[in-house]
Amino acid sequence: KLACITRCSKHIFNAIKITKNEPASADDFLPTLIYIVLKGNPPRLQSNIQYITRFCNPSRLMTGEDGYYFTNLCCAVAFIEKLDAQSLNLSQEDFDRYMSGQTSPRKQESETWSPEACLGVKQMYKNLDLLSQLNER
Repeated sequence: KLACITRCSKHIFNAIKITKNEPASADDFLPTLIYIVLKGNPPRLQSNIQYITRFCNPSRLMTGEDGYYFTNLCCAVAFIEKLDAQSLNLSQEDFDRYMSGQTSPRKQESETWSPEACLGVKQMYKNLDLLSQLNER
């Protein structure tokens, strides 16, 4: 299971690298992983994370590539679990509308936001553009 996470993560890094025409960074990887986990909605993800945590050699989880990618997956899941209006700098009403699917942020607005706006949302739009380009290829 841990090897599958590592292979998948390497594919994500490679896809980002191909799309950007430059090496991918952790700043690119984590938001992309969050998006992929949200869109993919893998079945029994929590159960698999607990299985890996309980039965994998602890030193393997704390070092090297496997540990890095597993930690990022756990961070992505924790971010999704704690996702709320405040963490996205949104009003509760806007958050509820976006989460229910009643509305979605308009893409063109992301380029006109003030510098104080949520950098995470800006990065998400940038990563969505990159994923769209990759999907078209």
